[in-house]
Amino acid sequence: MIQLDPTVALSEDQRSLLASADVRDPKDVLRISGSLTLEQLTGVRMLTNARTLLSALAEGPVRATKGRGNFERRFVARVRDELLIRPDDEWLLEYSRGENEEEVPGLHVLRVVLGVAGLLKKRNGRFSITERGRRLLQPGRAVELYELLLRTYFGKFNIFYPCGYREDPVIQRRIVLALWIIRRLAEHPVGSKSIAYLIPHDEMRWHTRLGSYKGELEHAVAAVVLEALQSFGLLSGGETIRGSRSYERTPWQVTPLFDEAISFDIGALPSPGEVDAAPDGPVPSIARLLITLDGVEPPVWRRVEVPADITFERLHAYLVTAMGWLDYHLHAFEIGRRRIAAYDADWESEWPHENEAGITLLEALDDRHRTFLYRYDFGDDWEHVVKVQAVEAGRPGTFYPRCLEASGACPPEDSGGVPGYLRLLEALADPADPEHDHLVEWVGGAFDPEAVDVEGINRLLRLAATGEIRAEDLDYFASE
Repeated sequence: MIQLDPTVALSEDQRSLLASADVRDPKDVLRISGSLTLEQLTGVRMLTNARTLLSALAEGPVRATKGRGNFERRFVARVRDELLIRPDDEWLLEYSRGENEEEVPGLHVLRVVLGVAGLLKKRNGRFSITERGRRLLQPGRAVELYELLLRTYFGKFNIFYPCGYREDPVIQRRIVLALWIIRRLAEHPVGSKSIAYLIPHDEMRWHTRLGSYKGELEHAVAAVVLEALQSFGLLSGGETIRGSRSYERTPWQVTPLFDEAISFDIGALPSPGEVDAAPDGPVPSIARLLITLDGVEPPVWRRVEVPADITFERLHAYLVTAMGWLDYHLHAFEIGRRRIAAYDADWESEWPHENEAGITLLEALDDRHRTFLYRYDFGDDWEHVVKVQAVEAGRPGTFYPRCLEASGACPPEDSGGVPGYLRLLEALADPADPEHDHLVEWVGGAFDPEAVDVEGINRLLRLAATGEIRAEDLDYFASE
């Protein structure tokens, strides 16, 4: 099953920048606007509660309990009614007296985060505000406090600590990429499930391919990432409790504050490949390509049309999207004696190649070279034969790239190349095969080698070209 993955619109460099970004570093990819106002941040639960707690501590030290070392009960009773409680958690106060720190939703986590951020300290059995906390408590420093809290929460604090789910370092280590994905997906209302499987996570830890902990991953991502973003005022929606046992799920969606506060310094998304000229205006040329995966049965091929003047960097993005690969591996184009690939200084000396970002499809083609190879995953060594069937004027009002026809499902990633894939199909088709049960789990259930979804491919190609996720696309893939 193909998924609506917004990262198909990114170049390899952009994806690498997001994946390696450090949320703790204000000079890295994730930027927080310094022009925010206190009015824009009004009602942001994490900031409001942090200011409430720091203000109370500014009046004097507070004793810690002897057992757990938490805030003493008198202090908890004093600040409890001033804190903003997540509506979903209000019922918890109905079943507890709210006298202890851990009985007030969010208070214990807030206290730990403020400590990690260096805003409060505990010395000799007493909590007190630090000098840094006093400075950032001033009304004119609210934006600085907000930024520090956000970078601390996602970068230094263990986001899995409050929830009791299995920890996944991949989610936290690649949180900037996760935030970018969430921003794109939640432009329109979207469910936790659609988000959970697309943000970076450890597949072995969650067994997402096997299906063992898929539901747990969905709930964990909602609890540790989405609800946290909600507390920073960046998302609305989620699960709401109605009465004692009634749950109502509402989709997640970014708030206006997300774009006002957060930006990603990765440059512009690649230019769209749309041809939408007026009937009497010039129309760019398009190339019709037949891409055939060599050596597999049943046959796997795609017939696509792309703007003829695109670079091989963009062609790679369209080919992996049309075929169904996840773009996990290295790739290269071979045209005659030329090797064209993503530039990599580490590979250049051993594996000379031309930089795909600076060569267009039209430049590389001539009468002698109307067929070329596209190699994907140098371990499995998937070889695609690409035939240029035509170069002609595009049709006015038509969006390119587009898939005209397709046959066969894309093999699963890391299935061992052609021999491994053929062996996989053989085992899946024979319940008596000793590897049958294991491989059924490995592919995540039933696998139909002839299944293909041309409409889904075209929706992903549009996303790869424009970076735009439409509400109708979310609806389409949610129903898959």
